[in-house]
Amino acid sequence: MFEKELLLMCFSKRDEHPRYAFAINLFLETLKDYIRETIKNINAYVLNKGTVSSFDVVDAMTVDTGEEKSQNSNNYPHLSYELSKLFERKHPLFNVASFQRRFQNDEELLEELANMEKHMKNDLEFYSSYEYLAYLLRMKGYLRDLHTY
Repeated sequence: MFEKELLLMCFSKRDEHPRYAFAINLFLETLKDYIRETIKNINAYVLNKGTVSSFDVVDAMTVDTGEEKSQNSNNYPHLSYELSKLFERKHPLFNVASFQRRFQNDEELLEELANMEKHMKNDLEFYSSYEYLAYLLRMKGYLRDLHTY
């Protein structure tokens, strides 16, 4: 998902749908984590100063997805496993159709699943929808916090 070409395409489409802005944010959060860990390692091992508590430039990197967080206590205990199998694209049990059946009353989730189904061979569309689907599942309370990358 973090290939240069895919990121550039997501960036150019970031105003078309929140899934693209989310993919960019996912990259930025991963990058910020890497930078924080690097700073921590430099301070701990090279400068022997401990850790940095905040780094404003790193914390400022985000792209607005236009989405608000909401909470729902309906956590599914095995959903993270099933979602990891959805990532494989062709799992016999945990595939797009099984998720469409499970979440048939949620138009927002169905939109991402339909995009995934339509674009099985397009990495940009499939994985940006996959990551945005995981985000929506977390925000709606169906899934505990999970990094899908």
